[in-house]
Amino acid sequence: MTAEIESLVLEHLRAIRADLADLKREVTGNSVQLSAVGQQLAGLTAAVYLNAAHL
Repeated sequence: MTAEIESLVLEHLRAIRADLADLKREVTGNSVQLSAVGQQLAGLTAAVYLNAAHL
């Protein structure tokens, strides 16, 4: 019975590890996208201020 419990625990730990790896990939992807949005916002803000300065 102990070997069965040990096997079950290891199976669950592997599943948790796989889920964490998936989450890490998603967070990394979201970080890259958020960085791109920040750069676009900075560019738009600069464009707005440059156009306002010409008025």
